[in-house]
Amino acid sequence: MRTSVVAVVFFGLLCVFAAYTVVYSQNMPSQSQSTVTVASYLASGSYVYAANLTPDALYHTTVLGNGNSTLFVSITKSINVTFNGVVSSTGQASIVLTPSYRVTLSGGPWNKTLDQSTGLPPISGISSVTVMKSFSLNVTQILTLANEIGNELHYASPTYLVQVVSMVNGTLDATGHTSSFGIAAPLDLTVSNGVIALNGTSFQQRGSISNGVLVTNGDVPQLREFAFVFLAGSLACTAVAGVFVARKGEPGTGAENLEKMITPYSEIIAKIQSLPAGGRQIVVDKWEDLVKVSDTLGKPILEFVERSKSGDAQHSFAVLDGDAVYVFQAVASTASSESRET
Repeated sequence: MRTSVVAVVFFGLLCVFAAYTVVYSQNMPSQSQSTVTVASYLASGSYVYAANLTPDALYHTTVLGNGNSTLFVSITKSINVTFNGVVSSTGQASIVLTPSYRVTLSGGPWNKTLDQSTGLPPISGISSVTVMKSFSLNVTQILTLANEIGNELHYASPTYLVQVVSMVNGTLDATGHTSSFGIAAPLDLTVSNGVIALNGTSFQQRGSISNGVLVTNGDVPQLREFAFVFLAGSLACTAVAGVFVARKGEPGTGAENLEKMITPYSEIIAKIQSLPAGGRQIVVDKWEDLVKVSDTLGKPILEFVERSKSGDAQHSFAVLDGDAVYVFQAVASTASSESRET
């Protein structure tokens, strides 16, 4: 009996867990948002310069390029600067670039634009696009202009900065997804103490197009199916265990119950062929009540078996008290009756 109750409790808890699994699986989305990189790009470039010199005792050449000796203002007439840039992408992405350029001169508190190129036609291509622009910087004229501005402002700057900025605005289109990007590549030519120093001769920039897409969670339908089967199985097991416990808990008078009920009192039970005639008959509902009457009166329990047409046996147990007869009746199967009669 105790084991059966434990089984019912166990299967009941299993039903609760199965119900939770069903609710959880129903709340799980069949699709989820996921970020996917559609395409990526790499923008790179560099500045190449060639300085036109006035030959002297130190330099016996008229041209100096990248990575060569120091540029002295006194012998540098002009500098030709060329910007070379390329934007490449993964896959067959469409690239459109719109370049613009600006050259400025500054000295302390003032700034002046020397050259500006905007509204240039876009450059397009697939997977890779190249841009190129050349600038000619007349060092003598630039320094003369700087001195004039300084004299007007009554400000003599010890350092001048000539800055070349190449700007590229672009769009990258891959499988219908578009991303915009901007590139600014500055080249600084700093004039100080009679020397021209160049900085920022190369650059590199990376980017990508990301797109949110719906991804199907393939395991969700299987989990939902499992959850329903699990719940149905748990409910069935709980129902079976409950019915079993209910039947075991009934006071029924079947063969096994009858044997268990009367075996402990076999020493005070006497079999008779028939119940005494006459007398006042008192029917008790429980076997325990009849045992109490027997104990109280100190008299044996009489057992009489009467067969029915169906083959079952009507067991009558009685305790005599003068003209009163206390009776308890029970029904058992044929096999049980035969075992009792032998």
